[in-house]
Amino acid sequence: MSWIDKLVRQSPIEPMQKHMHVAVLCAREILPLIDAMAAADDDAIRERRSEIDRLEHEADAIKHEIRSHLPRRLMMAIDRRTILEILDYQDSIADTTQDIAELVDQRKMYLPKELKASILPLAQRVIVACEQGQRVIDELDELIETGFGESEVARVDEMILELGRLE
Repeated sequence: MSWIDKLVRQSPIEPMQKHMHVAVLCAREILPLIDAMAAADDDAIRERRSEIDRLEHEADAIKHEIRSHLPRRLMMAIDRRTILEILDYQDSIADTTQDIAELVDQRKMYLPKELKASILPLAQRVIVACEQGQRVIDELDELIETGFGESEVARVDEMILELGRLE
């Protein structure tokens, strides 16, 4: 690989966006898992766990691909440590979802129907926060393309403030 090829490596932003999309898909699986728990349906719980496991493994594969191709010495628009930190936060969404599904399945945890009405809005709120995080990540390429232009930075700052309110 020539030195010029090393300078023009693919940006990690698009794979990070893909990783976040998969992490959010994983988080969305919590809602049907809650339905299965309320119905005490072991087969449905196992199906949800299987889908969550599949999505989490897909997210891990993307994460490993990003880490293995992330340049160590070249200057990038976003610091390497920051990219890795964001990636870890994103990965924790899929990992936590998988942990919940494993516990529910292994311990045969069911949800009393009376509690479903209380738990469901909480889970939905968490998913809304994850989706807002996804919107922020989806804007990273715009930030870079505009050279961190003032209006784009202001827009992303507002999105981040909204994420803080949702959390």
